[in-house]
Amino acid sequence: MNGYGGFTDWRLPNIDELKTLIINPSGTPRTKNCAVSEATGDLSYSSDWTCSTCTEACTQSSTGTGCSSCNGSSEGIYSKLGDGDVGLWSSSLRSDNSSYAWLVGFYYGNVSYDIIDNGNIVRCVR
Repeated sequence: MNGYGGFTDWRLPNIDELKTLIINPSGTPRTKNCAVSEATGDLSYSSDWTCSTCTEACTQSSTGTGCSSCNGSSEGIYSKLGDGDVGLWSSSLRSDNSSYAWLVGFYYGNVSYDIIDNGNIVRCVR
């Protein structure tokens, strides 16, 4: 076989590429500035991720350690491609714990992470 669709140069997108698929409910590109980024090398959870900058559907909790007031949707309102309750893996690993990879979840329109091989979906690019 010559590869899927006749191509052999498929790869996992990095977190910056996946973040471009998140939109806000009005259908415009996200306005929040999540610091998690392959391009800048900011891939640490402890210094780069906050609920208020990395999710469209939630706000930072009053304790500052998580999210609150979340309004998730399985209707695909946070996805440029109409994906519903889907989490897509990136090729970007957390710099502070390489057992975890960054992902984009469209239920909350968020950048998150999960332990590698934990059942999320891949969407390869070329």
